[in-house]
Amino acid sequence: DCTAGTNGSCGGSNRVGATEDGAQASVSCQGSAGAVCSQQLSVVSAATSRSPGNHANATSRCGSEGGAGSQWCATSAAAAPSDDGAVGQAACQGSAGADCRHEVVADSSAASSTGANRADAHSHCNATGGGGGGWCATTAIAQTTGNSAVAGAGCTGSAGVDCARSYRASSASAASGGGASAAARAVGSG
Repeated sequence: DCTAGTNGSCGGSNRVGATEDGAQASVSCQGSAGAVCSQQLSVVSAATSRSPGNHANATSRCGSEGGAGSQWCATSAAAAPSDDGAVGQAACQGSAGADCRHEVVADSSAASSTGANRADAHSHCNATGGGGGGWCATTAIAQTTGNSAVAGAGCTGSAGVDCARSYRASSASAASGGGASAAARAVGSG
């Protein structure tokens, strides 16, 4: 928005663009002496993805407001699950004064049981920040058979990522015959 002074001039322009992966915007306002300029912009990108036991959310936003001059900012976000994990990423950048924020959350869970054998796993990550970008990824596996159990969980991401994971597997079996018996049990966790 631009208001010119007496016998003055002013002009403003803006550009916006968006794709499946991100968005960007720019604004500009210039005027002669006495002109009053006002500009504002806001950009948001978000992605969500989900599969059984796995989900990821990514959000990136930026905005600014001011007077004469020009400003811009751009955001991107992506999220993708797989059979045993999830990953998300978000990024934000802009001109000086652009208020950038990004956040990524991913979560994976798995469970399995066969007879007396049990396996459970869970992993969670969170990556947040301002300008720049972040990502994080989680995995969880749980598999059992008639005589075994396996569980595992993993978490990784960009600098400063907050990770939490846990897993547990237990297996038990017993046999008897001819007046003799045997039993075995094993438990592992992390």
